[in-house]
Amino acid sequence: LFTAVNYVDRCLERSQIHRHKLQLLGCACMLLASKFEEIYAPAVDEFVYISDNTYTHEEIVRMESKVCKILNFKMTVSTTTSFLTRYTQASKADETLANDTTGTEENKEKATFFAKYVTELALQEYNMLKYKPSMIAAAAVSLSRRTCHVSPVWHKTLTHYTKYEHDELRQCERSLRRLQRQASGSELRAIYEKYSASAFQRVSTLPPYSGSLSPEQEEEEEAVENSTKRKREEDKTETDKRHKNICNNTTFGN
Repeated sequence: LFTAVNYVDRCLERSQIHRHKLQLLGCACMLLASKFEEIYAPAVDEFVYISDNTYTHEEIVRMESKVCKILNFKMTVSTTTSFLTRYTQASKADETLANDTTGTEENKEKATFFAKYVTELALQEYNMLKYKPSMIAAAAVSLSRRTCHVSPVWHKTLTHYTKYEHDELRQCERSLRRLQRQASGSELRAIYEKYSASAFQRVSTLPPYSGSLSPEQEEEEEAVENSTKRKREEDKTETDKRHKNICNNTTFGN
């Protein structure tokens, strides 16, 4: 998933893709990412099926070739999940070496799922592009341990492997917490519903961490959250208005 989104972002950055071809681009990028990441990649015809036969086998193959050329065949990328796997292992190191941690085994398992949950939420948010994948992964680990009551939240092993001091993650951590707060009311609910399943310990239903991540900047976080909400409402109003104009100006033949 993360690799496919990376391919889509880079393609849109370097080439103009018509809006009606975006789903085709997504299928091609997912197919390429599957070939790169999985042992047994899905067949092209499976993407024809999931697109409800919107695109043919040949169209997907042609778009796949086009994506490779746009990316100059640079398919190896470091994504958030690449760092998260390593950082999650590092977060458990002190638990193995010393008996100075608190938190039940269930909470520690929840923390692992929760970190994955908020990193997937970050994929949907344009504003998260300003953070490096490594920082998002590190902030996700920190926020997950806070939310699931695992302490210490940060320790020297994490600092060593992430190369981040805890204070450096505060802004990114606040952004992830904001995404968690908004997830249940968002129009894009697939990730929220996915992680509300028992297989993922229902981590999407956990209450957001109520403590202060940075006392002097709590007002800034609230202002950003309100601004984002207003922007979404304005975008929705503008979209509805354009749709209404299109319907009024369209003449349908017999």
